[in-house]
Amino acid sequence: MPPSDTLTAAEFLLMAKSCAHKITVHEREPISTSRFEQGAEEAGIAFDNYIQTGRRSTSAALQPMTVQEKKQFDENRSIFESVANLAPSFTEACKILDITEAVIAAAWLIQKCRTIGGGTLTDGDVVGKKAEILEALVFMNTRRKADGEFGPALPTIVVCAPKSIPNWQNAIQKLLPKYLCHHYTVKEDQQPWTKETLEQNSSSSGDPSYVIYITNYESLLHRHGEGKEDFSGCFSLMIVDDIPNLGAPDSQTWKTVSNIKPRYWVFTPRAPMRNWYEQLPSMLGLLCPDSLWDDMKVDKELNPFDLPPTDPRAVLLATPYAVKKFLHPYIDDTTIRRNMLTRLYGQVMLKRTYGTKANDVSVAKEILTAKPHNFYIDSNPDGKQKMAEILTENTNELIYASEGRTLLVDGRKLRTLVLSTTWLPLVALGDGTVQEYRTDGATLRGFLNDTYNSFGDEVMGFNPKNVDNLTLIRVLFTQSPKLDALCRSYYEAILQKKTLVVWVEYLLEQLFITLVLKFLGANVESIYPDLSDNEKFEMSRKCQDPSLSLHLITTYRATGPGFHFHSKNHISIHLTRSIHELMEVQSASDLLSVSKGDGQFVQIFILNGSWDDHGLRALLETSFSDFYAVDREERENLRVIPKDQW
Repeated sequence: MPPSDTLTAAEFLLMAKSCAHKITVHEREPISTSRFEQGAEEAGIAFDNYIQTGRRSTSAALQPMTVQEKKQFDENRSIFESVANLAPSFTEACKILDITEAVIAAAWLIQKCRTIGGGTLTDGDVVGKKAEILEALVFMNTRRKADGEFGPALPTIVVCAPKSIPNWQNAIQKLLPKYLCHHYTVKEDQQPWTKETLEQNSSSSGDPSYVIYITNYESLLHRHGEGKEDFSGCFSLMIVDDIPNLGAPDSQTWKTVSNIKPRYWVFTPRAPMRNWYEQLPSMLGLLCPDSLWDDMKVDKELNPFDLPPTDPRAVLLATPYAVKKFLHPYIDDTTIRRNMLTRLYGQVMLKRTYGTKANDVSVAKEILTAKPHNFYIDSNPDGKQKMAEILTENTNELIYASEGRTLLVDGRKLRTLVLSTTWLPLVALGDGTVQEYRTDGATLRGFLNDTYNSFGDEVMGFNPKNVDNLTLIRVLFTQSPKLDALCRSYYEAILQKKTLVVWVEYLLEQLFITLVLKFLGANVESIYPDLSDNEKFEMSRKCQDPSLSLHLITTYRATGPGFHFHSKNHISIHLTRSIHELMEVQSASDLLSVSKGDGQFVQIFILNGSWDDHGLRALLETSFSDFYAVDREERENLRVIPKDQW
C-alpha cells in the first residue's frame, strides 16, 4: 500500500464508495482492537486530506462510479480493498461530513473508536451525544493505557440538570458496564464527597479512570462552593451537560465549576445554542481564565462595538473564533484545531490551556484570521468583493453601515437569500423590451456553463457582463413579488441605461433594499431625512447624470413637501409597504429577526437620529419581539436596552 500521505481527494472518494458498497453487500463485522490500531492512522490522514479539499458533502462519494472512476478502481483494486477493511471508520466519517457546520475533529475521533477498550459501543445501542461522549472517554482511557497520553488516571465528573442524572446513569450502565457510577444531589441523604472518599472509590475500582461521578450545579454549590471542599486536580475529564445554567464568568456557579480544574473538558451546548453571547464567555473563561483579553488584544481592531476590554463579551463579539485543541493522537502536539464557537451543535472536546498558550504557541496568533466584520459599503470600493468573500466563507454575521447607520444581518440568512441568485442572459431588443436569451436546443444552464468556462470566476462577480450583444446579469430568484419587482426594475434600468429611483416608506426598508441592490451590483446613493436640502438636491442631480450610473434610494419622509425627482431618463418603483410584504415567503422575523437567544439573529443599531422621526420604533415594536438599540452617545458603553427601559 502506498504511503497514506499521497492519498488524493479522488482516491479517497473511491475508497469511500468501495466502503459504502461493502457495507451494503456484506454484513458489518466489529473491528478488533488490533485492526483498529493498524488502520486508524491511515484513515485519519485520508480523512484530513478529504477535509482539506473543502468538499463537505458525501453525496459525490455515495453516487455510483463513473466510467473513469470504475477504470481507476479496477487498476487499484487491491489497494482499495485493503482500505475497505476500515469501512465502519470511513462510513462514519462520511456521515459526519453531512452534519452541516459541525465537522469537528473530536467527532471523527469518537467514530474511530467504535470497539476498543473497556466498553463496546455498537450502532444498536444508545444513539446521541451521551454515547459519543462516553466513547470519547473510552478512547482517552485506552490511549492512556497504551502510551500514557492524556495524563494520569483520574475519575470523570458529569455535571448535568437534575432530570438528566438518571439518563446518564442508564447510559453508563448500558454502554460501559465495567465503569463504576456514583451520583448525589442535595435532596439525597448521603455524605458529601471529599478527596478522601474520591480516593476510596477509585481504589475500590482498581483503576480511577473507570469511575464516573454525576452531579448537578445545585449540589456543587451546596457542598463545594466558596470556602468548601476543593476538588482542584481531582478529575481527568469534566463533562458539562448543562451549559445554559452555567452562568456568567463572575457567577458563583461558574466559579465553583472553574475551581474543579480538570485536565480536559467536554461541553454539550444545545442546538441551536441559546443566549450564546452569555454561554460562550463562560466556556471560554473555563478554558483560559487568566488573561483572555490581554492575549487577544491583537484582534481588538475587529471589535466593531467598542466594548470596554473588561467586558466578558468583548473578545467574543470582536472575534467570534475560538481555539480548540482537539484530542487527536495523530497530529503534532503544537497543532491547534480551531472552529467557530458560535457553531457548536454537538459535543466539543477541549483541552484546558492555562493562560492562553498551548505548548508555547499563542492562542491569539493561532486564531483563524478573520476579515473585519464592518464593511462601509458606501465608501469602501472593495466592499462588494469583500462581501462576496465573507458570504462564501459563511461568516456568522455581517455588518453593513451607511450614512452613520448600521444594519447587522445574520450571514447565514443573507447567504441563503443571495445563493438564490444566478446569472441570466438577457438581450435588449430594439423596441426597448428585454428578452431572455435562448437558442434552439440550448438550455439556460448550458448557456451559463459555456459562459462560466469563458469567463471563469469573473462570472460570479457583481457587474453585468457583455457577451457580444448579450448582457449577463445576476438575477435574484425570489417568490416575493415586491423583491421581484425591485430586481426587474433594476435590470430594466441597466439595459436601457436609465436611472432607477426606489421610493420606500421606512428607513429600515431603505437600508435593506440598499443592501440587496448593493449585492446585485447597483451603484446606490441614499437620501436620508437628516441631510440638508442642498445635499438632497445635489444627490438627486448626480443621479440624473447618466454617465455616473447612479441609482437613488429614498424615503417619502426624507424628501419632504415639494421635493420631486424630475427626469425623463429614469425608472421609478414605489415600495410603500413593510418588510413583511417585501419578504412574503419569509416573515420579517425570519430574515430580519432581532432576538436575544436563538443563535441566528439580526441586530439593528441606529447610531444617529430620532426613533419616532423615522417611524422605526413603531415598525420594530410591531415586527419583532425584542431588539437592541443604541444612540451614538452610548456607543462607548454599548449595552442591551430592553423595551421596558426605553
